[in-house]
Amino acid sequence: SQNTADEPQYTVTTILVPFNAKKDKLMVGSEAVDACGVQCTPSYGYLGGAITQDSGGFQLDEAEFLPFLRKGYIMTVPDKGGPLLRSLLGRMEGYMTLDSARATINFEPLGLSKDTKIGMY
Repeated sequence: SQNTADEPQYTVTTILVPFNAKKDKLMVGSEAVDACGVQCTPSYGYLGGAITQDSGGFQLDEAEFLPFLRKGYIMTVPDKGGPLLRSLLGRMEGYMTLDSARATINFEPLGLSKDTKIGMY
C-alpha cells in the first residue's frame, strides 16, 4: 500500500473464511479504531491479545460480521494504520482498506476469482 506521502507502506489484514465460503464474494470490514496502540488493531484483537477495556469492540464487530459470514462471504479486516499505527489519517486508511481487498483477492490459497464482487462494511 502507500502512506499519505505516496511512499510504499505495508499493513496487515485478517481474513475470515466461513465454512461455506463463496469464491466470488468478498466483504471488507472496516473496524473503528480510536487509539494508536498495537493492542487496538483488529488483528491483535482477533488473536485474543486485546485485554483492555476496549477489547469488547472487536466482539461487537464480530457479531455484526456474522450475517455476512453465515451467507458465505469471505471477509478481510485491515489494520488501516499501517506499521506506525497512524489510524487517524483518512487517505492512508483508504489506501490500506482498498489494498487489503486487492491483496485478499490475489492471495492464491483462497482461490478467489479476479471477478470477485467486493462489498464494504
